[in-house]
Amino acid sequence: MKDLLLNDTYNLDYDRVYLFAEDLDHSDYQHIIRHFTELEQKMGNGVKLITYSENLDDLPPLSQIDRSVQNVVIFDGWVNEQENTDSRIRYYFYFARQYNLSVSYLYYSWFGCPKVFLRNAQYAFLYRMPFDRERRTAYKDLRLTLPDDRFKRAHEEATVDDENGFLLVDQKTDDPIMRYRSGLGRDRDGELEKGGE
Repeated sequence: MKDLLLNDTYNLDYDRVYLFAEDLDHSDYQHIIRHFTELEQKMGNGVKLITYSENLDDLPPLSQIDRSVQNVVIFDGWVNEQENTDSRIRYYFYFARQYNLSVSYLYYSWFGCPKVFLRNAQYAFLYRMPFDRERRTAYKDLRLTLPDDRFKRAHEEATVDDENGFLLVDQKTDDPIMRYRSGLGRDRDGELEKGGE
């Protein structure tokens, strides 16, 4: 996540970050927090660029989110915890588009991830999966139009040589070249959508 947020190469479009994780002591999260806190201080205009907490009670109501800017919300943890916790995260997924939010939920196994997250996700970052059954389930849950054999090949190619490699499934774009990407790069000439080899 650190690389996605802080690497200028990817040119991600966002203005504010909301980070909610069960353990913010992880070095990547500490790096993200430090980066944005230092940037806030350099700007000196009182604009808050990052909100973070290990407690979902600190999650701001959607009515307090500034819709005039692009907001990124990251959740890490809390699946299968108490129903109230889960419902707060679900609410963000349900209304993300209306509030100019890009919501990310970091989940380390496809199995057990709440379906509402999958059905409302604009992006799926599919890292190496230890079992083909998990990949097939991801394919089915995401309701992809790409034939399964090409999806399998694309996923293998994106993850085979790099333990941090991933296949990005972009459900937001209408551009076939950007729909399935190895990392944040581009699909080679939209070949997956066109059925090329």
